[in-house]
Amino acid sequence: MRNHLIAVTSFSVIACLCQLRLAAQSPYFVSGFPTPDRAVGIPVELYSVDPVTNKLKPERQVASADDGCDSILVNSDRRFLVVATPHISPTHIEFVDMNSPLKSAAADLKYDDGLGHLAARLLDVPGQGSYFALLLWNGDTELLKGMKLTPLGRFGDLDWSDYRYVRASGTAGTGEPWADSVEVAVGAGGTLAPRLAGVRVKDLGIAVPADLRPSTNGVLFMNVNSDSLLVLSSSDEQYPALSDVGYQIHHVYRKSDKSWQSVTVPGSLSWGRGFGSWLAYTVVGPSHGQPSPGKGKRLTTNVRSGYTVDEMFEESHRYYPGTLLLYDATTGRSVQIQTGQGDSEVLLIDGDDVYYRVSDSLYRARIGSDAVSDATLLATGDEVTQIHWAFSSRAE
Repeated sequence: MRNHLIAVTSFSVIACLCQLRLAAQSPYFVSGFPTPDRAVGIPVELYSVDPVTNKLKPERQVASADDGCDSILVNSDRRFLVVATPHISPTHIEFVDMNSPLKSAAADLKYDDGLGHLAARLLDVPGQGSYFALLLWNGDTELLKGMKLTPLGRFGDLDWSDYRYVRASGTAGTGEPWADSVEVAVGAGGTLAPRLAGVRVKDLGIAVPADLRPSTNGVLFMNVNSDSLLVLSSSDEQYPALSDVGYQIHHVYRKSDKSWQSVTVPGSLSWGRGFGSWLAYTVVGPSHGQPSPGKGKRLTTNVRSGYTVDEMFEESHRYYPGTLLLYDATTGRSVQIQTGQGDSEVLLIDGDDVYYRVSDSLYRARIGSDAVSDATLLATGDEVTQIHWAFSSRAE
């Protein structure tokens, strides 16, 4: 009887340790996506994973379906995200601390109804802290208004000289992606500066390679700007193929040693996101009339009532082969994940772990030298199809 009790107790301890390990390694997941210029609002929900049922567990509603959201802005280095609501002309923000994600912090945005809303941004101003900013338009020029986030301050005018500290986390989602990126220009001195209408902004103090000068009709985007990396892409360097996904060139500036490297990204329409020294790409190309793999599953899941994931894909006129590319700017190594489903994206890279979504399933895998291994199914369900962000909560 005593030996049996010891065995049962040992098993219970091991089971508890396994549950604690899974809970510690499984992050929070964020569903929904911004619709800043559409009349349909998509709710923003915060979930954890129930390791017993492999289902998402609702933890907090950040934005309702009635409100929707204008933007979801992430600063992984400072460990927070900001959701601006409602989805047209935002007047409110929800601040989510990644280390205390269930605690609510919010603030109102008050500005003239006659001002046009252009974009929402995050700024990291040295010596001052992080700011949420709105780019507004008065018919003649752009205005910059916002508030300090840590702690939450009052909403008011911001100094344009601080706009050079704008952040960019990359593009999230599939079918209808949402980009947190910034159009930039190269000045006469070869340095980068945000490109704005009617406003002269100080440059970022970063000189670009001599061969990276957009053509007259070319557009240059800063896709990622974090503590570790700055990533540029040019419309001049997208190379579509007649029957394939093509490729493009991205220029990666590593801030640790102020060096540039060029990365060939498969898919002329692909987009990436930054996670520390890592870039995670969803490979995308022109459709060429070919449906992305996984159409059957997309037909049976909804983005909202009466509108399926597949309709979203069809309207995009893009082809998603189900390829995810991970690139480490520190070592130069790249790893691909072949999912077999067009509706796939990387949600988070945390150390050597990568979290990614394949249609209605969430996975965690270990990143190796040339492949991922030990893929573990974390959760399944229709609600998973609307997950586009994730973060670890290290304090809990």
